[in-house]
Amino acid sequence: MKKSIFILAFLLSLLAISACAEEAFLQSDDFSYILLEDGTAEITGTTFEGDALLIPEALDGHAVTGIGDAAFYGVKSFATVSIPECVTSIGKEAFYDCDGLETVYIPESVKNIGASVFGSCAALKEIQVSPDNEYYTDIRGVLFNKPEKKLVAFPGLYKHSAYAIPEGVQAIEESAFHSCYSLNILFIPESVTEIGDYAFYKCRNLIDIQLPQGITRIGKFVFAECESLLGIILPESVLEIGEGAFMNCHALGQIAIPTGVQEILPSTFESCKSLDDVSIPESVNKIGNRAFYSCKSLYDIEIPESVTEIGDEAFAWCESLFAISSPDSLTSIGQSVFLGCKALSSFFIPDGITEIKASTFEGCEAAEIIDVPDSVVSFGDRAFAYCRALSSIHIPEGVTSIGDSVFYNCDNFTFVELPESMTSLGNLSFYGCDYLETVSIPAGVQHIEANAFEKCGEVEFMAERGSYALSWAKEMGVGYFYPDSLDWLK
Repeated sequence: MKKSIFILAFLLSLLAISACAEEAFLQSDDFSYILLEDGTAEITGTTFEGDALLIPEALDGHAVTGIGDAAFYGVKSFATVSIPECVTSIGKEAFYDCDGLETVYIPESVKNIGASVFGSCAALKEIQVSPDNEYYTDIRGVLFNKPEKKLVAFPGLYKHSAYAIPEGVQAIEESAFHSCYSLNILFIPESVTEIGDYAFYKCRNLIDIQLPQGITRIGKFVFAECESLLGIILPESVLEIGEGAFMNCHALGQIAIPTGVQEILPSTFESCKSLDDVSIPESVNKIGNRAFYSCKSLYDIEIPESVTEIGDEAFAWCESLFAISSPDSLTSIGQSVFLGCKALSSFFIPDGITEIKASTFEGCEAAEIIDVPDSVVSFGDRAFAYCRALSSIHIPEGVTSIGDSVFYNCDNFTFVELPESMTSLGNLSFYGCDYLETVSIPAGVQHIEANAFEKCGEVEFMAERGSYALSWAKEMGVGYFYPDSLDWLK
């Protein structure tokens, strides 16, 4: 009985949820909408495909008071939009990526406009606001929030290539200048203390920008895709530089990180192809994933003693990187950190590092010295693959296995000594080591993959009598000799 009651209650609850869902999302002609608590309508989307969008005053007898978050996100058709006087709220990203939109008029009734409202509207020429609006205004086509003294949105096709934000403005909204391709030069007054995420994203022709003292945070992806940005001076007041802040700033040549910044976040300078001069202060304790990924002009970099962690792919594909310091403070180096750094000449891994992760030095073709400390107990897959100039490597006592392709195509090796702790050798672990002559294999090794020494020329094992390595060598047709083979000469 109780079970039947439970099942009935469950089915009724599903019906109630279904009914609520049906009531929540309604359709009237070209518009979808929801009903708010006061009985008015908020538009959530449209199927309209014309070039002039006229937002209705009412839908099915319900006054339209809101345009919801992302309501017209990515609608490409309309060039103009007419918003009726009954609308009081325009949600976040309401017209985001409406790249056909050219002009918009905001009536007196609007009291609230969400962030990124006209982000990525690359064809937008002008935003007009009713002179009687208490909360918003426009100055020569640029939208401002009056109570918050905030620049909300800047037209993507502004009529001038240079712009000076009015003195007294205190904040720049998220995505405010997103995809403003006409802008070359921007002046920001000292009154501005806050710049939102993505504020200048894809301002592809922006060459010069002056940041005021007092800014404490550079938001995430703020200058990302600003491909023409030649240089920028970060004020000493900056304490945080957001993720991807300068990603794909291809023309950026140098950067000095302020002394209060504690972490270089992921992708901060990713693909800054011209970046050749970076100053990292002692305040920095972590370099995040892909922080300098594919900075192809970066030649050398000094890592301060304060840094304890370098994240995955932090310097991967920095193809010109010749020298980089390795402070004793380092306790963790991520995987693929120097992947594809084909000019790197040497690297001294600090004592205390316990793991060389996957692909850490893969493709470091010019590296002649990679110093491995005794603290290391693990080599990840492909850790040293294609280190063609490397003639020897120290494998510390404590390392128990060589993973897949760890020394793949390290074709300058002649002799390798495996420690007594070693128990197994993985797939292709020494594949293509053409000049490898001798590998000293301890008695504790109990597994060697069949292709571990494929394409290794005339390699021979130095192996103990009765050991697994000796049996493997005989089975695979690999030459061998015993550690005491030359004792008769003594």
